[in-house]
Amino acid sequence: ENVDFSWDSTKYEDGECLMEIECIDRWGGVSTLYRNLDVKNQGLIYSVAPSNVNTGVVTKVNAIIDYEDPESVSMIIAKTAEGVLADGQKIPMYKEGNYYYGDLFFENEGFYVYSIEVDTGHGKLSSYEQTIMVSSQQEIVKGAEENMLSGLGLLPILFMICFIALRRRG
Repeated sequence: ENVDFSWDSTKYEDGECLMEIECIDRWGGVSTLYRNLDVKNQGLIYSVAPSNVNTGVVTKVNAIIDYEDPESVSMIIAKTAEGVLADGQKIPMYKEGNYYYGDLFFENEGFYVYSIEVDTGHGKLSSYEQTIMVSSQQEIVKGAEENMLSGLGLLPILFMICFIALRRRG
């Protein structure tokens, strides 16, 4: 007869696990088999926290998941207030090519902590927590920007006039 079994390897630390299988035949004979299983759960999720995150703008977080065909990939994000996590959300991520993406939109500035959770179908893997600093978006003042650009355009012209005058003298 064929015998199938399943187990949740996500509940174990990385390293070797000893699997013991005890078989009893119909006459009562007992046989025990031992097999070493290599468990690897850490380092299967790669993600870098985005920098320069502003309120009111959609920010894309990406991750590489080194696990074949997971059931789902989600981002867990929560705001930190005085070292305590609050207002947590679970956001589904979508796959494009070899990457998983999740879109974040922040209304309030502050510090947020996120991790990526992978549902393997028989357990869940989680990445390390990372911190995102969200600041309010700075408005660009159009008038000041135009004045600055026109001032920069005048400087090279003045430099060229001085250069020509010095060459004619010499």
